[in-house]
Amino acid sequence: VKYDEVGGFREGLCKLVLNGKIGFIDKSTKLVIPMKYEGAYNFSEGLASVKLNGKWGAIDEKGNSIISPKYDWIDDFSESLAAVKINDKYGFINKSGEETLPSSYDFAGRFSGDYAPVKKDGKAFFIDKKGEQILPFKYDTADNFSEGYALVSLNGKAGFIEKYGGEVITFQY
Repeated sequence: VKYDEVGGFREGLCKLVLNGKIGFIDKSTKLVIPMKYEGAYNFSEGLASVKLNGKWGAIDEKGNSIISPKYDWIDDFSESLAAVKINDKYGFINKSGEETLPSSYDFAGRFSGDYAPVKKDGKAFFIDKKGEQILPFKYDTADNFSEGYALVSLNGKAGFIEKYGGEVITFQY
């Protein structure tokens, strides 16, 4: 079978696209998750976010539905949580599909180093897993932390901050 797209292996499975439908093969090239999804992300922390009938949910590595497709979007799981979008607002769920932080943000990124970037009322900031703001509510944009640093922008200029809010590369770009 010739596929339209072939992804890389993540957590032992490879995402394939054929005629607009997505499924997954294992390392023996056996199709283990049928080609039925309209959208899918690679596996992360044992789950893959998948789109079925216009809504997003999550499956395990055997293709079992773990989180019913009811969201407008689900990001990859990171630190046991995933950002979700429903009714134009973002929040977070755990791997059981329980809402851990309500969908009240205008944007939400991935948790990394216990913090996630969110945006509300035009300003970006970082929250912890309890939803408490941990850095100032002042940035125009904020990206996920990676290797201890996060890209943020303020007044049209970008820079990097560390976990405690200190600028490590000043706002100059």
